Amino acid sequence: MTLPDLRSAQQAIVVVVLALSPSVSAAPDSIWIANVVTVDDARPRAEAVAVEDGRISAVGAVDEVLALADERTRIERPDGVLVPGFVDAHGHVWLTGV
Repeated sequence: MTLPDLRSAQQAIVVVVLALSPSVSAAPDSIWIANVVTVDDARPRAEAVAVEDGRISAVGAVDEVLALADERTRIERPDGVLVPGFVDAHGHVWLTGV
């Protein structure tokens, strides 16, 4: 085998190894630990939510979700309850404080 052939074989091996490797996802940007209402009949409540790139990436028990964090992950502990995006479709000016 000549030197160029060896490089091609090495590159092919690297490509195959990378293709078969499991993908590594980034740690979440923030984790919210609170009383979480999921509106999922299978799991109506949770303890923590992970957010990555502005999207929910994990929901579950505190220890499960904290296991996804790294040193850059911001941990939030708000008072109250986290609920899905309830949006009021209208507001009366004299009641909304505008």
